Amino acid sequence: MTYKNINKNKPTVIDFGIRAIGNLRFSKMILLPKTALYNCGVENPTKANVQWVLNGDERYIKVVPICLPKEVFKN
Repeated sequence: MTYKNINKNKPTVIDFGIRAIGNLRFSKMILLPKTALYNCGVENPTKANVQWVLNGDERYIKVVPICLPKEVFKN
């Protein structure tokens, strides 16, 4: 894990290293360390919002952990 904060005007970046992409039938799966999720301020995340972002020439996947009550998933 690498911690970078060179300039106060730029965002802080914590690099959790290169992660393997596993195959799970018709999906791809990347495992994230718990620390990466806990640093987002969510104590026990149960789901994550995943977005593909295109910003000029920059392309990336944005993952935001969320924690919803169990009642939301009943139906």
